[in-house]
Amino acid sequence: MKSPFEGSSPLPTSHNALVDFSYARFKAGLERGDYEPYVWPYRSFGIYVLLAYMLLPPTENKLVRYAKYPVFAFFTYWGVRTILETKSASAPLTYGIGLVDAWAIIWCSSFVIFRDLRDVRRVERKLVPKAPTGADDDDVPPSEAVTTTASTLGKEPATGETRARLIHTSDTPQTSLSNGKNDLFPPPKRPPPAYDYYWQSLPTPFLTRLEFIADLLFSMRGPGWSHQARCIPSPPPHISSQLSPPPPKAHPAPPSPSAPSTRSLLLTNLLHFILNYILLDLLKTYTTHDHYFLGRGSLVTSPFSAPYMTPPTSTPPLPSFVPSIIAHAPTLTKWLRLVITVLYVRTALSTVFTLSPLFFANPYLPFPFSASRLIGLRSEPWFYPPFESSPSPIWNHGLAGWWGTWWHQLFRVGFETPGLWLCSTLSLPPKSPRGRTLMVLTAFGLSALLHAAGSRTMLPPIPGATTRPFGGPGVFFGLQALGVITESVVTSWLKRQSCWEHTVPLGVKKVGTFAWVAGWMYWTAPLFVDDFTRGGIWLFEPVPWSAMAVLGLREEGDARGWRWKGRNVFLWRGDVWWRSGVAV
Repeated sequence: MKSPFEGSSPLPTSHNALVDFSYARFKAGLERGDYEPYVWPYRSFGIYVLLAYMLLPPTENKLVRYAKYPVFAFFTYWGVRTILETKSASAPLTYGIGLVDAWAIIWCSSFVIFRDLRDVRRVERKLVPKAPTGADDDDVPPSEAVTTTASTLGKEPATGETRARLIHTSDTPQTSLSNGKNDLFPPPKRPPPAYDYYWQSLPTPFLTRLEFIADLLFSMRGPGWSHQARCIPSPPPHISSQLSPPPPKAHPAPPSPSAPSTRSLLLTNLLHFILNYILLDLLKTYTTHDHYFLGRGSLVTSPFSAPYMTPPTSTPPLPSFVPSIIAHAPTLTKWLRLVITVLYVRTALSTVFTLSPLFFANPYLPFPFSASRLIGLRSEPWFYPPFESSPSPIWNHGLAGWWGTWWHQLFRVGFETPGLWLCSTLSLPPKSPRGRTLMVLTAFGLSALLHAAGSRTMLPPIPGATTRPFGGPGVFFGLQALGVITESVVTSWLKRQSCWEHTVPLGVKKVGTFAWVAGWMYWTAPLFVDDFTRGGIWLFEPVPWSAMAVLGLREEGDARGWRWKGRNVFLWRGDVWWRSGVAV
């Protein structure tokens, strides 16, 4: 029987109607058995098996060590199966199914296959016993209670761990928004406690090991770990200078090696969250009116990309409120939509990152909302490096600066680890021309697979439209590798030319580098952006409450302030009991 959502049924022309239409299509697909929802805990079984292996006590037993290969093979099989079989009604959730499962495979391989888990270390701390002074400890306010993590509570550092007795000074009083009792984040009334800092390897006690593994898997950029990404600052000098071996150095080096105070960290992230929230509301309002972001049309104009596109390829007009100088110029129209996409993605990611310190590094939240009292060292402000970075690497270093510094570095450690392993296996120095080429190809190859998996699980809202996992993001990231390698070869050649080094002004070089990056992205980015749009990613609602909607700037007749609906999470009954659970 033909679905009422395919064929000649009229398509919705407004954003809200298309969201409802897409949800109805999702439900119809479930009834036909075209796919399944992501059901927890059934679809998470693979990670449970891998976690059980990772939580085994440190051992030299060869049988246990070689068991990682069949265990990881099963974990990979389960993740790939989930990517091929499941979808969600929510645009970000259905994209996240593929992205997260693929990332879990890449990320966990870094510590199970390409590294020895016993060699991974993190910075930990231990409270220094206070000398008796006769002071009454009952005077200490609750917000200043001494905290330690589960891994240090009541335990001495293991033999061989490097320790450094230091005074934790990140919360020393600094200028705040106001003075006195009305201070948003008041300074502490008593000096902060003193701690020992040391490297901690995979611990033996089970609860400590559980917390160690959880911290490892959720610290994607790795602050405070021996493998931390080079793009984030090292621990503050009063910590890193006492650790042996020293932690990885940031590249490029941060302008100031000192860590912010807790109050400045919270105020900065609170301000960024408010500004990002407003910007997300504005961006969502714009994409509601621009039909390109509703899954219609294409930005691709290059003959190279034509075979990978899905009709229709005509570009819908811009909203009527856009200035005519932009609306009547195809090049400016394309630029506007590309810039909107980049700004939308960066703002959404930045908003999520601002929430982390506001909850996990905030001692001013009342119990049980304050996690800072439970996670100890992970509540120190240096543990939350800024997400945003200056765009200067783009015009200073070109595509390498775009992807290696300016764009978010969430996946950097996971992408670099297999490349480093290959270089070591092939006896290639990572910084040699061949080593760098291998690292670039590995990183962008994994990125292509990662985003292709997200494309695979998307459910296009327009009947007949399909995403192109390898023809869209796959080709896009392959071209980025080509661009970075080409750029490196040309840059090396130019640096050997005396006329380029000594005659061409630095400003001209920067303008030329920026123009090269802009032109490359103008030509290649639509491959990825179009796939995002066809998959319906922009139908998601990024903010729970919209001031723009209340002001009547969203769709006509839609003045609902509260935007989120609870229909994307529901109970699912499978054919057997273990396939039942909470579905998205």
